Amino acid sequence: MDPDALAPELAAALRALPREAASPPGEEDRTVRALRRRGLLPQPRWRRYGVALSRVAAAAVLFAAGALYGDARATRHALETVLAQRDRDARQTALLVQRAGSAYVTALVELAASARSAPADPALASGREAALATLRAATAQLRRLEPAPVDAQLRAPAPAADSGMNGRKLYWF
Repeated sequence: MDPDALAPELAAALRALPREAASPPGEEDRTVRALRRRGLLPQPRWRRYGVALSRVAAAAVLFAAGALYGDARATRHALETVLAQRDRDARQTALLVQRAGSAYVTALVELAASARSAPADPALASGREAALATLRAATAQLRRLEPAPVDAQLRAPAPAADSGMNGRKLYWF
């Protein structure tokens, strides 16, 4: 007797069984997902393209954000540089005006001293004309700087600095 041989009725019953059985609904999808999670099957094409597209979009957003940030910093730095230069220029200009004013007053004191010592000198007339022309030009520019009534400010006594006037107050007009 052959141990693998089956009884004829058992062999007929086995042949009558279907060769394939339908799997339960969703079993194939669950199996494919499990295999993809384990890396045994590649991801679907649409998902690979979606991942690549999202990476490109993220890179573009990061690039744009970095460009905007860099532009804002560069603009702020340029503005700070311009403002610092303007402040430096304003300080230097104020110092220049102060020096020029001091030189002007010193020259007027010397002109007045010359007028006392040699009143008939013909050079005094040209000195007076130059002093008046300079004063008029300075007053016109001062009016451009401060449109408030400059005349009242010019008629006010100068600070109590002794500039060869022997304690007397100096009036511009």
